[in-house]
Amino acid sequence: MKSKAFFSGASLAMALLLFSNVSMAVLPADYQSFTADEKRELLWDQIEQSRWSELPAFNNSSWSSILKSIRALTSLGRTFDHQSDEMPAGRAKFIHTYGTVAQVDFIPTFNHPYTGMYQTGASGLVRLSLAASPTTIGYTPGMAVKFLVDGVPSLNFVAMHSLEGQKGNWNFFAHDFSNKIPEPTTWVLWALGKFFELTRSPATDLPIDHIAEVHKDGEAVAPFAKFAPQQIILRPSFAVAHLIAPESREDMRISLEQIAAGTTLYYVYGITAGEEILIGSLVTRSEFIASAYGDKELFFQHKR
Repeated sequence: MKSKAFFSGASLAMALLLFSNVSMAVLPADYQSFTADEKRELLWDQIEQSRWSELPAFNNSSWSSILKSIRALTSLGRTFDHQSDEMPAGRAKFIHTYGTVAQVDFIPTFNHPYTGMYQTGASGLVRLSLAASPTTIGYTPGMAVKFLVDGVPSLNFVAMHSLEGQKGNWNFFAHDFSNKIPEPTTWVLWALGKFFELTRSPATDLPIDHIAEVHKDGEAVAPFAKFAPQQIILRPSFAVAHLIAPESREDMRISLEQIAAGTTLYYVYGITAGEEILIGSLVTRSEFIASAYGDKELFFQHKR
């Protein structure tokens, strides 16, 4: 693992300079050896440099069209097996195509039993997005979280409220998000879930146990000591819960620009054996930025 001292300010500045001269970055070969903060600085520089001057329109495809596109793929394996913070070459993104990204810290409480980053906290990025155009499939928000780790690959998870969305309610923070989501009731979403289950089953129960396996500094938790919640709930804080009116028809990427650095975005609860306890909070460390890099290159590995 490289130390902060070894990866000097001068070499970091050189990397940032090199990256700023290309439209889409290729991370350095030794990127995984950097500290979590160094990694976030590199990724954030790319996001800032590629901020959309004009926001691209959300995908107008219906769920049926999206299903046809995804089924044309031979495998979703790269979404689960590619271990990087940048997209695998040639990967197509059919859902959650556009969104907005902010720096976040996970600030843990100290009265819970969970290990790894649940215990040490983490620095990372959050991407908030819609599955597709809200005027076509309804307003269907989701989130992806990247916890960066010193010297080893990042740990990522995704969460939603429901695959079926919230219809005409355009308040992004109207509902809690979770790694466990209800089974869909429409046939096309059921079929979409079954396709995802060729790689990860069940598709509506998204893994979070890996977050308990390593500390922020890259130190692994002993297997016998690892303890993860069975489910997490991300509950919008009062600061954002009513930020967007349900009847608003403003682009969510514009609405989220109102959120300042230092805002508690979500309170995070862990559930084990039916007991729900507060385990921490996600706090923004930057503004939200919609960018080409955040939409086309930044990658959140899905866990099998």
